[in-house]
Amino acid sequence: MKANNRRRERRRDIIEGLESLHKYKIKDIIDISEEENYDRFLEGTGSIVFDYINRIAYACISQRTDNELLENICQKLNFRVHAFTGKDEFGKEIYHTNVMMCLAERFAMVCVQSIHDGAEKEALIRSLTGTGHEIIFLTYEQISKFAGNALEVRSKEGKTFLIVSEQGYESLTSEQKSIIEQYDEIIPIPLHTIETNGGGSARCMISDIRLPKYY
Repeated sequence: MKANNRRRERRRDIIEGLESLHKYKIKDIIDISEEENYDRFLEGTGSIVFDYINRIAYACISQRTDNELLENICQKLNFRVHAFTGKDEFGKEIYHTNVMMCLAERFAMVCVQSIHDGAEKEALIRSLTGTGHEIIFLTYEQISKFAGNALEVRSKEGKTFLIVSEQGYESLTSEQKSIIEQYDEIIPIPLHTIETNGGGSARCMISDIRLPKYY
């Protein structure tokens, strides 16, 4: 983690609770926290948007997403890296991939205009369409309202939902909402205080667990 205050959130008891209280199988823990001593960072699902089905790790390289660490981790996790660079409308690097990109099972929301390199932009579009994703193109204004910081979740019954903040939801056009609703029910959540003071939104507040369980 780049910010010192965020490092205090790294707690072993959360991992232990997953195993002892919720009966998830944890075979290995990859700890790269020592890299902070060398100013090299890779901030989890903020830095990496995972396509778990196709084993692709999408990442927007920035101070918080070190390319070498990304390659090393994805090699260990058996994911193929798809890295690119992105800048906001003011020319500043986009600090987290999940600010400008949300990947669901059958669609993707992404601000491709933030990728200034034409070859990188085309490669990302080609990768997403090649894996069967319908692309919803987000604008700079929409990602500034955290429309891209959303997460698809699945109920026990197998129904899929898109969790997004109210601000992000309201920034979407009716056409964009209609595309999403072909696949997911949208659940807008009021997160105005978090978005104003915390610098993140819905995706930043949810950890998806993909561990197997003991039965």
